[in-house]
Amino acid sequence: PERAYGIVTKHMQLANIEGLSGKTVLEMGPGDSLLDAIIMKAFGADKIYLIDVEDFVNRDINLYKNMGKFLESKGHHFVNLEKLSSTTELLEICNAQYLTNGLEAYKQIVSNTIDFIFSEAVLEHIRKHEFDPTMHELYRIMKPSGKASHTIDFMDHLGGSLNNLRFSENVWESNLMASSGFYTNRIRVNEMLNVFKDNSFKIETLDSRCWEEPPIKISKLHSEFKSLPIDELLIYGCDVVLTLNK
Repeated sequence: PERAYGIVTKHMQLANIEGLSGKTVLEMGPGDSLLDAIIMKAFGADKIYLIDVEDFVNRDINLYKNMGKFLESKGHHFVNLEKLSSTTELLEICNAQYLTNGLEAYKQIVSNTIDFIFSEAVLEHIRKHEFDPTMHELYRIMKPSGKASHTIDFMDHLGGSLNNLRFSENVWESNLMASSGFYTNRIRVNEMLNVFKDNSFKIETLDSRCWEEPPIKISKLHSEFKSLPIDELLIYGCDVVLTLNK
């Protein structure tokens, strides 16, 4: 509960959003729980979307009851979850939809209806060939006044280094690699920012985190990445807040 609460409040702070009263909110990649739906509802969200590529959710009702108790301790009172019997009931209470078909899920959402979108270490996991179409859908569904906050992890998801940049495009983008559990799309920060801009997003704030030196020798990278500027290879993560050029 504390970690989930910290993630939601962090993104609200990054986007300079004080509350979610009456807002429609979308979380990309909620992962193994529906905890964030409870938090967003406690903050006043009117409608909530949770979108992932598969159903990863923990169905242990005690997890969600504990979230309710945690929120009570923080002074948030919206509903008593002590009698909660299922995650289906939880979604109904929160007026939330949990959609698990990735890109197709975004296409189901009505245009210009989302006030706030956020993700925590999710964008790097979107299949490379679906990244631009996904950004196009996010642009379509966001209100002109909407905001998006994303924390992005550019490290490999094996050892926190750049080992994923050792492989050729053909090998890395194969279905085998994509289903490995450690796949990232390897889109580096400048390329990703350009995709945002190409889809009419405006970069409101950008806070990058960098290594002091590359974690592996540049000579070990595949030729596709060896020519990247060293400053770009040193960036291992960032927080970015986006608005729309509508």
